[in-house]
Amino acid sequence: MPSRRRNYIIQRLDSFVSDGGAKYDVKLFTIEHVLPQNPEKGSEWDQLWPDQDERAFWLNRIANLVPLTRKHNSAAQNYDFATKKKSYFQNKGGITSYTLTTQVVNEDSWTPEVVSERQKTLLALFSEKWDLKIDPSEELNDDEEIMFHLAIRGCNASGCVGNDGSFIVKAGSTIARDTTPSCQSSYIEIRKNLIDNGIIVDGVFTQDYVFDSPSAAAVIVGGRSANGRREWTTLDGRQYGKVVGHKIERSSRNGTKSYFQSGGTGDKAA
Repeated sequence: MPSRRRNYIIQRLDSFVSDGGAKYDVKLFTIEHVLPQNPEKGSEWDQLWPDQDERAFWLNRIANLVPLTRKHNSAAQNYDFATKKKSYFQNKGGITSYTLTTQVVNEDSWTPEVVSERQKTLLALFSEKWDLKIDPSEELNDDEEIMFHLAIRGCNASGCVGNDGSFIVKAGSTIARDTTPSCQSSYIEIRKNLIDNGIIVDGVFTQDYVFDSPSAAAVIVGGRSANGRREWTTLDGRQYGKVVGHKIERSSRNGTKSYFQSGGTGDKAA
């Protein structure tokens, strides 16, 4: 998410668990990863989180994020959890500015199990406070339509898996206003065709549209190179690749309207 939106959500969450006394100065407020983005090989983090896919899945989840003042965040390093708590998450008096950060400081360790349980707790809190009607512990049924969402570079899109393994972007989804240099020319041309044909009007999909893969859909929507299996997520933060897995095989379009036909650009190319 853009920093402004991300910071707002973290601030609202902190206000849910605090007594209302915290001050959210936009000039000082920032967010720090507990599990660092690039832990050193052989470090405690590397030992606690040996599965790189699991590490990538939880890295940017809300359970792994804590609010800090910019002063603290500028000094943050990839030290072990105990050192990080003492040196960066607290001031010299052993006090933190935010309740969310205090909760993390009170944890003895920071393992995948701890983060997973914290994620469920925080999602349940959002569900209660914002009346979202979401049960974070509910398992998905194999036959239900699972909705995925993407919000990068100002876009706001929703989609689902097609019967043949395709990916359907829903009408009303918005795209990023422009493209970056990482967006391949072929995708830029397809974007232009969708706009010229009235499928996208004023940055909004006017109808459901079928793409050959989640990555193809993510590139068109986000206007940059994207791994759709990671970037399309459910409302409770589960990645497409984790939910759908590798069982869905791409098949021919059989006449289905799409610019991405069999043999075209797929996940790896995107």
